[in-house]
Amino acid sequence: MTSPHVPPRPRVASRLGPLLGAVLALAAPSAASELTAPTTFEVQGTTTEGASFRATLRVTPRAGGAVALEREARAADGAITRAAGLGRQEPYRVEVELPREVGVVGVLGGAAAGGPARLVLEHDGAGRCRSRVLVDGRTVSVARGQRPGVTTDLDVAVISDLNGSYGSTSYGAPVRAAVAALEAARPDLVLITGDMVAGQLPGWNVVAQRARLERTCRAMWRAFHAAVTAPLEAAGIPVAPAPGNHDASVWRAQERALYAEAWPTPPAVELVDASRYPFHYAFVKGGVFFLALDATRAGRLADLAWVEAQLASPRAQACPVRIAFGHLPLHATADERRDQVLDHGVEAVFAAHDLSLYVAGHHHAYYPGACGGVRQVVMACLGGGPRPLLGETTRSPRSLVRLQVRGGALTAVEAFGGAAFDARVAREGLPRRIGALTRDDRAGFPSRWTPESP
Repeated sequence: MTSPHVPPRPRVASRLGPLLGAVLALAAPSAASELTAPTTFEVQGTTTEGASFRATLRVTPRAGGAVALEREARAADGAITRAAGLGRQEPYRVEVELPREVGVVGVLGGAAAGGPARLVLEHDGAGRCRSRVLVDGRTVSVARGQRPGVTTDLDVAVISDLNGSYGSTSYGAPVRAAVAALEAARPDLVLITGDMVAGQLPGWNVVAQRARLERTCRAMWRAFHAAVTAPLEAAGIPVAPAPGNHDASVWRAQERALYAEAWPTPPAVELVDASRYPFHYAFVKGGVFFLALDATRAGRLADLAWVEAQLASPRAQACPVRIAFGHLPLHATADERRDQVLDHGVEAVFAAHDLSLYVAGHHHAYYPGACGGVRQVVMACLGGGPRPLLGETTRSPRSLVRLQVRGGALTAVEAFGGAAFDARVAREGLPRRIGALTRDDRAGFPSRWTPESP
């Protein structure tokens, strides 16, 4: 049997308020029953605020041994707060946990037992599934309803667009200051949303110039690693890149090869799919699922099917927070880049699989927004060429973004600027809406920053 795949518990708290003191009734088949037909498991209850809800888990055996697990949570008004699915074609074990702080009455073959509950589904790879409900005394202790081994607190930093003029091997004071700020802050992970070097150089079609261009590209990557990667990794901070158009443009095969050469080894994380690292890859860090995109050109994302498969996978669905990062954004934040965005199919896939956040660069104009139910941040640059936001005249100040995951939820998304990158960028100073994006706090995505301990 493969390692356990644990889907996240239904997210009812996000819309229905705290579940503390809630009493649930867990309806399930008797212990060790065999599933040979579609079977539904339901959890029903009320919150301390008096709002009723139900969570449904439907397991469907399929021909060939695959089992589809669909789950959703509904409020009393019928609004779906979550829906997802997964399928496997080999033996596996699925566990669904309810939070420890929720009092549960479990029904097992007609007998009731109280305490935190766990629904266990074990698939034998031949279309049959054994189900059990485990209650306190017959399961491991799980703090605050989280899965065993999951780090509930994670700090992530994001930087973007650090390059200067074409062919440049120097990095200015803002880049050095941002790296120093990250060395001091010691986040658990740094994401880079592209344009680390100033490539996309002309002349690759001229054979006589290729050797010179290769030397230039290698020199740029050496300079980048010396200025950014080396000090961060020396501080014990893993660095996860996503390519930009100036790093690995789809129109520059030679530069794509040199990008791969510059990033030979994945970061120190739990790799889920690194078959095409460093272009696109998936990994888990601290219980958060991350997806790096190869998004270096506008329009259709060539590997969208891979993205959807990763987000629908049991490993992704086992993580309550899922973050994707890539170079091109879903929507424009700068006038000069209005048409340089990914097509709407990408956003639809993100929405269908309940992505927590998409972070992108390229536009050099910071905006934390949301559209189509997808929270998304477009980064400011650290290098050359800050741009004004749509409809504005003042250039977006250089900044980096920091994310906080607390208690299995993305609780804070904040930008920091200033000379030392320690001044938080106030959302109130940003437009409530630009283009298709609504500012995230106005779209139901609050940010509650937890100050660091001195």
